[in-house]
Amino acid sequence: MISDATLPASALSPIRRERAVARGALLASIVALLLTRGSPAAAQPGPSRGDRPVGQPAATNDTPEPSRVVSYRIRATLDPAIHVVRATMDVRWTNTSSRPATTLLWHLYLNAFRDQRSVFAREAPAGLRGRSFGAPGRIDVVQLRAGSIDLLPTARRELVPGDTTQLETPLPSAVAPGATLELSVVFRAVLPEVSARTGWARDLHVVAQWFPKLARLEPDGTWRSFAFHANGEFYADFGSYDVEITAPEDQVVAATGVSAGRRRNAPGRVVHTFRADRVHDFAFVASPSLRPHRRRVGAVDVTALAYPGYERAADAALDAVAFGIPWLSRRFGPYPYPALTVLMPPLGAEGAAGMEYPTLFASGGPWLTLRGVHVLHEHVALHELAHQWFQGMVATDESRWPMLDEGLTEWATARMLRERHGARCSAAHISSLCVSMDTVHRFAAVDAMPSLAAAHDYPPSAYGASVYFQPALVLETARRVWGARLFDEALRRYAMRGRFSHPTPETLFRAFEETHGATFVDSFLRPALADGVGAGWALGRTLTWPLTTERKVWQSEVDVRRVGGLEVPTVVALRYADGRSERVRIDPRRTWTRLVRTSTSALMAAEVDPDRRIPMDASFVDNARSTAEAPSRTSTLGLRLVALGQALLSWVGP
Repeated sequence: MISDATLPASALSPIRRERAVARGALLASIVALLLTRGSPAAAQPGPSRGDRPVGQPAATNDTPEPSRVVSYRIRATLDPAIHVVRATMDVRWTNTSSRPATTLLWHLYLNAFRDQRSVFAREAPAGLRGRSFGAPGRIDVVQLRAGSIDLLPTARRELVPGDTTQLETPLPSAVAPGATLELSVVFRAVLPEVSARTGWARDLHVVAQWFPKLARLEPDGTWRSFAFHANGEFYADFGSYDVEITAPEDQVVAATGVSAGRRRNAPGRVVHTFRADRVHDFAFVASPSLRPHRRRVGAVDVTALAYPGYERAADAALDAVAFGIPWLSRRFGPYPYPALTVLMPPLGAEGAAGMEYPTLFASGGPWLTLRGVHVLHEHVALHELAHQWFQGMVATDESRWPMLDEGLTEWATARMLRERHGARCSAAHISSLCVSMDTVHRFAAVDAMPSLAAAHDYPPSAYGASVYFQPALVLETARRVWGARLFDEALRRYAMRGRFSHPTPETLFRAFEETHGATFVDSFLRPALADGVGAGWALGRTLTWPLTTERKVWQSEVDVRRVGGLEVPTVVALRYADGRSERVRIDPRRTWTRLVRTSTSALMAAEVDPDRRIPMDASFVDNARSTAEAPSRTSTLGLRLVALGQALLSWVGP
């Protein structure tokens, strides 16, 4: 939500037009989304605007209540001239595990950008999420006390050699299960040049991963410890946030949660108050150049924040959100918060694009897109919106199982695009050229690895293929082959059961076992996701010949071969010269089948999986054969032409 401010005259002047002469990062992001195997943009939190009454998430009968493990009361001051946030923080934490806690573990994510020794810097290739290794960032913990006890002298600052993105603080006495501890923290966050979801660019500040954040204590009493990896994301408890942000009066400030008002506390300074409950993180953005574009979607106030010249991009994002909120709510439970903010990062701030936070995300894409290209602004907005369900409301361990976040989200995104634009043109529709999301996903999923590994176990080139695109293909295959009704019910059970409860892959498998049976999970879903076992079919020899000199009786043979280890049912469609056709079911347990047919007409063509019910099939090149022609081929030329046209557009901006 954003906090309403009276925009000064200086803020209303148009932003100077800039030529994107050296925007390699932007070009790379577009080409990666359409042409390569890289991961799509994620989402960043958006701002909240306006003096509005304090609101809390609307209670619903099917919205379970989370345990409020932690509450943060933060008083922060942003100095945009030097890109620094100074803050004090009061923390109230309850030990909900089964064992006494003798230490606390904190995430200090901004230290990933401190120097080249951090795990992130060592792992991240140049250009990852806008990573340019520009001005560094860091977080300095000045004071950390439990009551009157200073916890810093005994703290461990390098749990991984050279990396300071975690801080372990031994406690003077154990905190028993069910007991509560109160802490006070003083810290300073130095923002990096925008990179990997956070930082500053132009006059925009995206303040994310910015405060000392308690790690999650698992039910067995062990802290979930992980450094800030290049591929990894986040994991935390649900709680409440009461945050005051002091900033110059020309700043439009937006944050997680709802606005609880604003007040002037000094000449030229304004305090913006935000409150959020049942969320697992807090982020804010600030800039004097952001302009709000508002829309009411059901019971949700949606605001898109964009720079002048980005009006079309903001409208496209709002259109996507207006479609997505009711679609996602019907299938996976209602959106439980009263507001949602979408940030449209400008040219030069691509590193902030594509990242989700509770009630706020950053979309992505250039200032202008080719009409009919759905896979840029619309895709990113829908993807980040879906993260409000598949991460925001469930808070899975993104570092350990990124597929539960990205894979489910990407499947939902593609399904929404199919329902909005049709299956054939779900990615792009320009004149007579159509590109489907199936094509995009198969093209991007080349070289995918098993999907249930930890985020940092993947090489950068395989991360997107393995945790975004291949899982989306697996899930869509399950829906088409075994039926939409069963699939939708299974995924709804997972989403509703997982709300505010940190589900695991076993939660997902149990939901599908209840609807599809154990055999489906053990023989298809688990090996496809956990082991990377493939599925598909191919045609081999396809022959037809007359059995009589009058050519009135013909015999035909078609060889059908199973590709991959998964036994996925399919059919072969046969088309004859007299216009007749037939469909033959193939036993999925057999790796090779020969169909022999005697008919009164010559066989003209055969096609396995003619309805494309197995999109996870790596290639459709060998799915169809003609007795008179070479095998048909699936071309990606159209996909490349769309990407080239959009890339050329993206070299200039407002």
